[in-house]
Amino acid sequence: MNKIKNLFKASPIAMVVVGLVIAGAASAALVSYISNAPTATVNVSSPVDIGIYEGAYDMGNSGAASINLTATYGGSTSESFTTIAKNNANNRIGAYYVMVIEATDDGDLMTGDEFIKMIWTETPWVDLRNDLDESGSDIINELCVVNSDGILTALTEVTNWNKQRIILFWDSDGNSSNEYCYGAPDGTTQSACTESEMEWRVESTGMCSDLTPYLETALGQTETRSVTHLNEKDVKSLNPRSWTFTPTWNTGADGTFTISAQYVNTDKLAEYAAGIYDGTITQ
Repeated sequence: MNKIKNLFKASPIAMVVVGLVIAGAASAALVSYISNAPTATVNVSSPVDIGIYEGAYDMGNSGAASINLTATYGGSTSESFTTIAKNNANNRIGAYYVMVIEATDDGDLMTGDEFIKMIWTETPWVDLRNDLDESGSDIINELCVVNSDGILTALTEVTNWNKQRIILFWDSDGNSSNEYCYGAPDGTTQSACTESEMEWRVESTGMCSDLTPYLETALGQTETRSVTHLNEKDVKSLNPRSWTFTPTWNTGADGTFTISAQYVNTDKLAEYAAGIYDGTITQ
């Protein structure tokens, strides 16, 4: 005992070390939590399923993940194909509908001149409806190429694209002159918008122009033009949703091409495009 006392007298450092050891031993018994941690695992899948099949709308046909279309010739109007999208979520979803065209033969690249016409037909959303919209319309002048930075360029203005893939976005509201009060409910007048010191915004500033938000919902969600909506899974209208396309190929088109459709988050278009072009996103 005397030896220990003498040690403490002779060595203040020893006293500090012993004190730290004692303090450390005491704090190790104190924890920041006071319960166990039960754990639950959840698997979250992409909400939208898209199928594709050859031909016009076929009620009840949900399509397949991959098909071979009937061979055609440059200068010809090829067989139509239909994509059908179903929202499995219990909330309404809005996203950009895009098509990715890829030249798959060795050495072939997309030029941007492959199509001279693209007929689009909206088909019924409710199984009980029989009044198909067979009118169709040529949307070639409303198709935009999505660049790797998300900026849009009119397809008709693109030549010598010289990439293996090209992303096409249908700017269906590109000619819209509608105006909205940003941050206020739909239907707010311009005078009421001005009085509330909110911003009055036009839906579009031109075909293939920037996709600028023009509407903000009460939930704080923003929306740009040309968003495709799919209602929640238990609502029949707008879910599933079928679009039929009938392309006419340029006479100079020659080779093998794949056509795929996808829904893209409205705030991730640039990220998606960059991934498609650099190959980190595969179809």
